[in-house]
Amino acid sequence: MTNKDAYMFPVYGSAVLFGIYILYKYIPKEYVNLIFTIHFTIMGVFCLAELICFPLSKVCPDKWN
Repeated sequence: MTNKDAYMFPVYGSAVLFGIYILYKYIPKEYVNLIFTIHFTIMGVFCLAELICFPLSKVCPDKWN
């Protein structure tokens, strides 16, 4: 991480928060919450799959991988 990345972090964070504010302002809250729920569910499943696959690859035989 460079100094430029550290300086730009508040700018990116502000842009993301402003984007979420615009979403909540113009799209019904139920749809935005549904989109966030689906997004975090899918990302959580992928993260858990990666977390479980590494230890299982050490235990299972190579032909199962």
